[in-house]
Amino acid sequence: MPLPPEKSSRRKHHAADVPNGTGGGSGFGRGFLSVRTVFCGVAVVFIICSFQLVLLFSHTDPAYESQSQNARLWHYLQVHEANLTALALQQRELTRLLGQLNNLLVGQQKELRQVEDQLSNPPTPPSATMPAGGADSAVMRKMRELKVQHQEELDRQFREIAQLQAAVKSLSGDTATAPPATPASAAMQKRVESTPPEMSAKPAPALIEPGPELTRSPSDNGEWPEQWLRRFTASDLEASAKEAEQWRVMARNAAIHAWKGYRDRAWGKDELKPVSGAAGRIWGNTGLQILDALSTLWVMDLKEQFDEAADWVTQSLKFDHPAPVSFFEITIRALGGLLSAHALSGRPIFLQKARELGDKLLHAFNSQTGFPFTQLTLRTGEGKKGWYSGVVLAEAGTVQLEFRYLSQQLNDPKYAAAGDRAMRQILQAENGQGLVPWGLASSSPPRFTNSHITFGAMGDSYYEYLLKMYLQTDRSEPEWKNAWRRPWTR
Repeated sequence: MPLPPEKSSRRKHHAADVPNGTGGGSGFGRGFLSVRTVFCGVAVVFIICSFQLVLLFSHTDPAYESQSQNARLWHYLQVHEANLTALALQQRELTRLLGQLNNLLVGQQKELRQVEDQLSNPPTPPSATMPAGGADSAVMRKMRELKVQHQEELDRQFREIAQLQAAVKSLSGDTATAPPATPASAAMQKRVESTPPEMSAKPAPALIEPGPELTRSPSDNGEWPEQWLRRFTASDLEASAKEAEQWRVMARNAAIHAWKGYRDRAWGKDELKPVSGAAGRIWGNTGLQILDALSTLWVMDLKEQFDEAADWVTQSLKFDHPAPVSFFEITIRALGGLLSAHALSGRPIFLQKARELGDKLLHAFNSQTGFPFTQLTLRTGEGKKGWYSGVVLAEAGTVQLEFRYLSQQLNDPKYAAAGDRAMRQILQAENGQGLVPWGLASSSPPRFTNSHITFGAMGDSYYEYLLKMYLQTDRSEPEWKNAWRRPWTR
């Protein structure tokens, strides 16, 4: 654990006062001799490497050019065999020296830790021999202050742990802490009609409305919500609010800077190379940078930039790229970006474009297995396999949130039905085993084709969407939460 500045300077003071090889700790003076040894070792390594370079460039023969081709080849092999032998010996010696250096560093770290322990727990001198206001009393006073600071830090960490435990408990099905059902969640549960309604400019309702503990802020007289004060003091909350404001301003300025760079250099492109400023890869030629940023611009109150993006969506966004694109990327970034912008702003253009894209994405679902193809051609609606011959777990289990929201807003169940079928096919292949491999077969019945379980790429968002589907419907469909919590069984 790193020492605070006061303790670090105190450690240097003790090192200066204790002569090398005498008392005052367990070899702290020897620690500085180790640094000199380390420097000498590095110098030896440098000399060896220089000698190696001399060997590599010094093997020349004046008569080399006059020899026959076979003789040249034989000479080449002899020379380089000798070089390789010398290189192997030097690498072995280098490994030995590095081992010695590592041992020296480990020893030095042990010495530093011993000194740190001594400084953290100094011997208590008799009160009769401690002069009032002397240096020793100042050291003890400083040590007491550091102890108080450490205890406050521990208390803060314990509070954070308690907060996390409470959040986990709420996810474990504690109905007492669950928020009341919202009209949006009730609408999601009922069977929707097949005829879509007219789209209005009225903001769309969220599937789950945030509870009062998330939306309340300090009142004019400086009071904080009672639920917050049960976990933190008012001074802690005030300090946290000031720190959060600083980070908010920094993040907002960073977003403005990034948006301006994209607007000036690669407007309407899917990707921007940050160093050269040129357009990057094509992910469907759908302005994915714009669609990705819509919800961020709105949340950060960058309404001018949001309006720029909305104008581009209205005038220029098309889904007619002739080459295959990633079904996964288009779903989470293009469809998800449009739907989140609609949920926040209520502007009909975003839902209109989302429906247009959703109709194309439906063609990517394999009618036999229920799983989506890895790639999709937006212009023709043709689905095809990508780099993997089967179905990737994350790609089949990362469409449900978007497709369900689209069905709710359009009052059309076909989108949610496609996504839910894919998820239930995964659960059928899972068959109660909890954690699952990332590879699924591209033919019926649903089954896994490998045994590699991952929480990273190709598997992570499946588990993410299981839990979010449960929360999206106001905790009314426990099958998703149960699948998320199921223990692993072979």
